[in-house]
This record gives sequence, C-alpha cells and structure tokens, in this order.
Amino acid sequence: MIIFYFKLLISLPVLLFRQWFNIASQKRFFQKKVWIPAMNNLQNQQIAQKTLQKITNYYGLYVPAILGTSFCKLRGKKC
Repeated sequence: MIIFYFKLLISLPVLLFRQWFNIASQKRFFQKKVWIPAMNNLQNQQIAQKTLQKITNYYGLYVPAILGTSFCKLRGKKC
C-alpha cells in the first residue's frame, strides 16, 4: 500500500506538468487561430465581460486542454 502512494506521489508532478503544458499550448492556439478572427467579427457587438471570460477561460482553454486530453488518454490515443 505504501508503494502505491509513493508511485502516485512521484507521478503527480509529471501529470501536473503535462496539464500545464497542454493548457499553455491551447492558449497559444486559441489566441492565434480563434480569438483574433472572432474579435474581428464581433467588433460592433456588445458582449458582457462575464461572457468573454467564459469564452476565453472555460470553453477556449480548459475544456479542450483538460477534457480533450483526458478523453484521448481514455481511448488510448496519443494527444
């Protein structure tokens, strides 16, 4: 039982680094490919600050970076 917790403790920093790397790369992709063209299309429309926060943080970063990679790993695919 102690060996299981030790392996978990050792693998935790690797998992956290991978998640940080996935979020950082998704943020770069979102800024270049999605956010700039979308903002050019929405210049004349009024968007609430809360809605912008949801788009940029939740839907644009965390859902693809964390949930997408989790589904990849569950299916046995390389992310």
